[in-house]
Amino acid sequence: MAGPSPVELNRDAVPDRPDRSEVPDAAALADLAARLTARLGERVETGVPAGSFTTYRVGGEAAVLVRAASPAALEAVSECFGGLDLPILVVGRGSNLLVADAGSPGLVRVLADDFERIDVAPAGGDAEHADAGGAVPLPVLARRLAADGVGGREFYVGIPGSGGGAVRENA
Repeated sequence: MAGPSPVELNRDAVPDRPDRSEVPDAAALADLAARLTARLGERVETGVPAGSFTTYRVGGEAAVLVRAASPAALEAVSECFGGLDLPILVVGRGSNLLVADAGSPGLVRVLADDFERIDVAPAGGDAEHADAGGAVPLPVLARRLAADGVGGREFYVGIPGSGGGAVRENA
């Protein structure tokens, strides 16, 4: 077979990633955690095992974890995080996500509450439209849509991700 191997092709398609070998400034992390806690309270945790936010239930700790419950909470995270030179990991359902034993050295952001809502609206007497938050598990969405008479999304039952992940990955 002529041409580059599939591994070489995949490597070329992966964008450059930041160097994660440097440990972020501990003072900057503590300041971020304090500012987030002042705004979001118990939604902010430090030293959280990755198993609490991944489907494989393994991995090191998240230095700072925030479970954003609403768009306003996401705005608060953005305001607190702005200007900091720290890594950020955006997590949907944590499906197929492996976190290194060394953990995630910066901010881990997980969607919750308002982002787990599903609203199915009837159009002309039949349920034809649905709004689903980015954190809605796809199997849950598939079952809800089927129960409300919206067809064509049954295949979501077998996908372990979230609505937001499906949009991001063009699923």
